Amino acid sequence: LAGGHEDGKVVVWNASTGAPTAGPFKLHDWVNSVAFSPSGDRIATSGYDQTIRVVYSHSGEDVIPAIQAHSDWVNSVVWSPNGQQIISASDDRTIKFWNSSDG
Repeated sequence: LAGGHEDGKVVVWNASTGAPTAGPFKLHDWVNSVAFSPSGDRIATSGYDQTIRVVYSHSGEDVIPAIQAHSDWVNSVVWSPNGQQIISASDDRTIKFWNSSDG
């Protein structure tokens, strides 16, 4: 289980015990969306800073550089079932598809 907060931090918890297992990781000014990759080893996040971040779920280290994704807040991110794409939606009224290995 992972969650983001208005302070820009993301925390990962053990869903069975509720104990934190990783984080907090400071990733944005404000976190709007957090999504685990299908394999569970990566997290995609989005924020008011118009970016998407893809980090390792155990360390918070960047998998790829931050993606300058939209011209307004990025409201939501989801992974494709095969984990090869990240889909984002924004207040700029667009939905975009990103390659998860290089943006």
